[in-house]
Amino acid sequence: MNDYGKKGSILAIINVLKEYSDEQHFLTQNDIISYVERKYNITLNRKTVSSSIKLLEDYGYDILHSNKSGVALVGRLFDDTQLQYLIDFVYSSHSIGSSDAKKLIHILENTLSIYQRSTYKEIYKNFEGSRTDNKEVFYNVMVILEAIALKKKVEFTYMNYDIDGNLIPRREKPYLVSPYYLVNNAGKYYLISVISSYPTIFSFRVDFMKNVIQTDYKAVPMSNISTMKNFDYQSYLSSHIYMMGEKEILVKLELLDLSACTPVYDWFGKNASCYFKDDKIIAEIKTAEDNIIYWALQYSDKVKVISPESTIAKIKDKVQKLKASYEAV
Repeated sequence: MNDYGKKGSILAIINVLKEYSDEQHFLTQNDIISYVERKYNITLNRKTVSSSIKLLEDYGYDILHSNKSGVALVGRLFDDTQLQYLIDFVYSSHSIGSSDAKKLIHILENTLSIYQRSTYKEIYKNFEGSRTDNKEVFYNVMVILEAIALKKKVEFTYMNYDIDGNLIPRREKPYLVSPYYLVNNAGKYYLISVISSYPTIFSFRVDFMKNVIQTDYKAVPMSNISTMKNFDYQSYLSSHIYMMGEKEILVKLELLDLSACTPVYDWFGKNASCYFKDDKIIAEIKTAEDNIIYWALQYSDKVKVISPESTIAKIKDKVQKLKASYEAV
């Protein structure tokens, strides 16, 4: 067997071990010879199989030997728990289209044996739910990450859905922004950036971007932007649960029953605290005002904002407009 044949046989053997062996399923030398011949049309002998397995072990492959059953590849790129988490993340990500999600999951599942893969088929997922139709998401992510690393501005067309559910440009002129952070929030990618040198922080959905390009313009240094000085993206994500608004405020709420502590901590985490005061349950939350307004309306049967007055006034205004719109029906 020439050098090319030896290399091909080793690749064929490791692929067979990946596909057909694990801790519960061992392969004899005859099994390996049979699989390699059927799948790759390569004829091997027992001596070649034995020497190839030894060479694979020398290169760090974790191969388990059994005197009775043969050998099995037990070292995998991910363990079961890690792989399940990664697969679930792909399923739940709204930034990944259905076709790309299926391809990614197929790649992840192929790190397992055919027997291990079958266990994941018992978890049923929705591929066609609220997913992006934008095929450029992965490309967008790579362009943005490179621009952040090189401290360059990015330009893109920002999209909205029209009445037929098609993505159309929000405006004719592209956006030109200084990119600072790319974050994942609730299964969606967002670019945290500023436009020109204004202090307002803008969060753009990456799956709503088209024609993303890295420009030759230098990004505005974060040190030049007042709102980006000492910026903590973890704190920003905790206080901007809907990725909107800018300035953080301290909001106090009265919780109408103890069960309301669950959504408070679930949404705001360490940015929130709950305590008893005068026989009432009070929550204090550090968050951006727009976020707490929508959140308080969402949980209006469980919470009531009690300060600041300016936030209460805005909630009342939204409630009155909502009431008027339903009365007009």
